[in-house]
Amino acid sequence: MANGEEVRQVVKGVRPRPIRRYYVEINGTQFPAKQVLERLLEAKGVGLFAADVTSRDANRVLRALGFEVRAMSNQGGE
Repeated sequence: MANGEEVRQVVKGVRPRPIRRYYVEINGTQFPAKQVLERLLEAKGVGLFAADVTSRDANRVLRALGFEVRAMSNQGGE
C-alpha cells in the first residue's frame, strides 16, 4: 500500500492535466484526482489504463491516503 509521501513523489515535476471535476492539491499544485492515481499505479507497476480508473476510485484511494479531494466550482456556467 502506498502512503502520502509516495504520492507526493510520483507527481513531483509532473505537469497537471486540465481539471474536469475532482482535484487534489499536492505540493502547492492542483492535480486531477485520476491523474494522481494513474501515476501512483504506474509507479507501483500496476498495468491499468486511464479508462480502467474511475473518478470514484481515485477519490476513494486518495482520501484513504489522507488527501482532501475537492470538486471544481461550476463558475463558468457549464
